[in-house]
Amino acid sequence: MKPTSQVLVFAATLVALLSACGNPVCDRAAKVDVSMKVGSCTISVEPTLGAKDTCASRIGPCPQADQDALGNTIDCLEKLPSCTPDTQQFWENSRASCYSRFSSLSAACVNSLKVTPPVFDAGTPPDPDAGPRPLDDGKNGVELVVVANETQFAFAWTTLQANTTASWMIVDKDDGGHQIERSVEPGTAIDFLAPDDAGLVSGRFHLVGYDVDHAVAHGLLDGGTPVVVDAGNVPQCNKSFDCDVDRVCDLNQCKVQTCQPGNPNSTCPAGYTCGGGATCQRMGSDGGLVIPVKPDAGMQTAPLVMVSNSMWATLGTPQFSMATNVGGFTARRLDVVGFDTARVFVSAEQEGNAIGHPSFRRGRDFPDDALTTTAIDSLGTRIHVTYNRDNKVLFACYTVGRAVRVRASNDFGQTWVNGAADIDPGEGDGGMLPTIGDCAIAPWKNGTAMVVTVDDDALKVRTVTSALSIASTDIAMISNTADGGIQTPSRPAIATSPADGIVHITFTANRYLSGGTIDPDVFSVYRDGTTGGFTQPLYLKPGFGAVAAGTPFKQDNTAVTIDPISKRAVAAYTSLEGSGTDNFNTVRVSMWFPASKSWGTGPDLDVLYKMTNTHLVVPTKRPEDKWDIFSPSLAVTPAGKMYLSVVGGKKDALGADYRMLIVPFDLDGVSPAGTGRGWFVPPAKEMSSIRVLDPRSGAGPAANVSAIAADAQLSIYGTFIEGLGNAGETGGRAQFVTYP
Repeated sequence: MKPTSQVLVFAATLVALLSACGNPVCDRAAKVDVSMKVGSCTISVEPTLGAKDTCASRIGPCPQADQDALGNTIDCLEKLPSCTPDTQQFWENSRASCYSRFSSLSAACVNSLKVTPPVFDAGTPPDPDAGPRPLDDGKNGVELVVVANETQFAFAWTTLQANTTASWMIVDKDDGGHQIERSVEPGTAIDFLAPDDAGLVSGRFHLVGYDVDHAVAHGLLDGGTPVVVDAGNVPQCNKSFDCDVDRVCDLNQCKVQTCQPGNPNSTCPAGYTCGGGATCQRMGSDGGLVIPVKPDAGMQTAPLVMVSNSMWATLGTPQFSMATNVGGFTARRLDVVGFDTARVFVSAEQEGNAIGHPSFRRGRDFPDDALTTTAIDSLGTRIHVTYNRDNKVLFACYTVGRAVRVRASNDFGQTWVNGAADIDPGEGDGGMLPTIGDCAIAPWKNGTAMVVTVDDDALKVRTVTSALSIASTDIAMISNTADGGIQTPSRPAIATSPADGIVHITFTANRYLSGGTIDPDVFSVYRDGTTGGFTQPLYLKPGFGAVAAGTPFKQDNTAVTIDPISKRAVAAYTSLEGSGTDNFNTVRVSMWFPASKSWGTGPDLDVLYKMTNTHLVVPTKRPEDKWDIFSPSLAVTPAGKMYLSVVGGKKDALGADYRMLIVPFDLDGVSPAGTGRGWFVPPAKEMSSIRVLDPRSGAGPAANVSAIAADAQLSIYGTFIEGLGNAGETGGRAQFVTYP
């Protein structure tokens, strides 16, 4: 045998031995079994680098730089969470993002591997680096918003004209000049886990829309075929001053509104009083807030190109935005819904009207009333809003006179469909008129909303369709007048998990102690597929051992949410503690245990919890300072990150200095008191440096003046009422903050 042949035989033998011994990248790929992370999702996955027994030979033509990129892909896949139906879209996007570095592999490596990585869209994207550059001159036809936290990016966009877009492409260009293009299915939002390499720590992103021929899409000047909407009755009024003194402007019609003198749940619009005949009578000339007319942009003269502005985003610890005014009018009783990274909606009572503020620019347009102010109703108080993501309908419930009304919007709150679902108590059978008061609302099955109302001495639950018909009614709680009974429910809150049939309703009620003493306490009722109807009222502070259920303090203003991953609920409430002039408000948390169908709490589940003379959740509070903590609100992201917001700060004889604070809550967190799992993730942080209204609650727990909500991606949105005057005692405008 010739020497050359011996060399060839040796080389062939070496390759065979190396293949048998494997390759470090192949070995790691085999250990990171993505199929084990599919969880309960219906997704078909293939081995990361194909069959293990041939991986080493196929990876041979890949130079070291390519193998490093493949290693980064495996690092990213290893960090994928277990997929659930609620997080499937995010999981698939994240898996595709992990494979994004395949675009940098050499042609020889790609041909040898014979592995087709998943992408956001199965279509054929444009050639790399061939797409147009971003448009930052205001002539773009789509507006892009991008944010990031420690591990993922979130994108959402709004098209400014009707258009021919069949697919989108996100373009990322980093500091090193590397450009990556990710094809995206038609839609308006996407988020994904960032691959664990330097190429996606930060980037400048823009969005390009392509038509079916993979040419850059353009807008349509005529906007397509307009939808004809039945305007209903010819409007008689736009504000109550348009009507006679014994009429109110109710959905653009002048109507008599019944009320009940002396009943706090029986409301008349601003400028009215409950007069003779138990009807609302106008006392002054204030007709309420006149909704600004949105400016007409004029006739469009040219189609806009579906290329977005550019936005810079960097992975890292989330930061709070600067607070933004929500219009220029004073506000009260706020609520907020987050749709996605770009879209958000704030509701408020303003000048006696139920007002909504929709934004498509992450709140940047909120200060201009002409751009974002819309009328939910010319009447209404105690407004609560929710969003059903199944059919993309925004619902609002609120009190009108002795009834509760529900309205719906199909365009994120810009307009509201004609008519309403009026939950009317009727005229009763003599004596005191029946009243339906406070409401709370949450999404439910088949695109509906579940509304809980206070019907005199009971809590009732109704399902309202997007067409505003009442589909069902159920009793959740009836007052018990026996000794030790629970009566007069008020201020309900509701959280639902429609796919699991879970409903939690928390509320305030009076419990009657022995000797006739009345104590306001906080309770819940619960329903799922195993309980039949609703449970009897459950204490948010249950008894255990020698400790009795409930507390001797006054509690009120509950909040409740459900973790989409574990299906466990968390509730919070304000507790007025101490005595006399030394009383103070604090917020306490209670956790739901599905196995026992009960709540659990403890002294450490207190925002003002103190150990060894240090406040652990709010370490900025010195032990000698007097503080209030109140206005709890809870929100949880689709990934299961839970947050509690409160209003808190120092108070003294001269007044109060309150700020809106937020602190994560971890159901698996370890309490420093050693009482079990489930605790805050301190420290609580200021969402804004703007002073928050002091509600001057007097002898009862402080009223709510703030709210938070999570969107369908990764952000938390907060809104609060600014405090004016020497001590923050005068309410001002609503303020809006994002995180990140």
